[in-house]
Amino acid sequence: MRKLTGLFVAALVFLAASSVSAEGNYLGIGLGLQVDLGSLGGTMTKDGLDSTKGKRAGTGSTAGIGCGTQNGSLTSAQSACFAEQAGNFQELVVPENTLISLEKNTNQLFRAYTSGPMQGLVIDVFWESEGDGTFWRVGVSHTRKILGGETRSTIANFEWYKIEWDFYSWTIPFYYGVKAKIGESGAVYGGLGINWTRGGWNLGGTNAGDIPTDVAGSLVGSVGAHSYAATGSSSVSEGEVYKEAVKFRHSGIGWNALMGVESKLDSGDALFFEIEYIVNGGQDTAYTKSIGGIRGLSYRPSYPIVTGGTKYKFGYKMAM
Repeated sequence: MRKLTGLFVAALVFLAASSVSAEGNYLGIGLGLQVDLGSLGGTMTKDGLDSTKGKRAGTGSTAGIGCGTQNGSLTSAQSACFAEQAGNFQELVVPENTLISLEKNTNQLFRAYTSGPMQGLVIDVFWESEGDGTFWRVGVSHTRKILGGETRSTIANFEWYKIEWDFYSWTIPFYYGVKAKIGESGAVYGGLGINWTRGGWNLGGTNAGDIPTDVAGSLVGSVGAHSYAATGSSSVSEGEVYKEAVKFRHSGIGWNALMGVESKLDSGDALFFEIEYIVNGGQDTAYTKSIGGIRGLSYRPSYPIVTGGTKYKFGYKMAM
């Protein structure tokens, strides 16, 4: 199937290129911004990611002690306090709005340090051949995170939660489109095409959510860790996430669209601004690295990976 897809792509590129009677060739270089990398902004800011472990019941929990222990074993009351609430899941990734709410409602006993969704720097290099009202283009594009995707929280200046997301992608897009002149030097253009993209995202960090639960007692509840004990158990099952580093990757063929405007200079070169939309992604299975990640997520979690997105670019086309 991959060989057939590759042959189809090559044939499409050849037919499109041969259909354009070249009136000008350009080497283009562009810079830009891609927003909400990996389409993970909702997960970071408002949805979070649930653990497979339920929140502790917290019955009788007290500030500074939490559920408490007694000589390494649990009384019946403590066992009831630690009991897992089935279906009421803890949060493996705590959303930023929850952390901000904790800060506002605890008179800043909790502090939240948030940065929002990931934003990426885009670097483009491409070859464009212009015909009579048409054009084709092939190039390579690289996106790397430069902003966002970092979240921390402290309680009484102790950092109990810190995670960082990262993202990258390499894209080889091909376009065939139309170009309409505006005045003597301007033009507006648009094209559709296909792309091959390789990329993905990483998630790393620490979530010691039992610490704020114990310090604040029943005021907060389990906000992120995985420590719990079933009723009647004689020990607490520890499972905080410590230095997790999971990586998801995807490569494949997708679709893309482009809209842009350009202004030609006296030299024959041109300045341009473009909006590009890349459709590419799929499922990937990764390996968790920490005990807490294995218990709270799984040993080999699967997750949908979006390597495309919307890119806003400006740049320079050099006439060749």
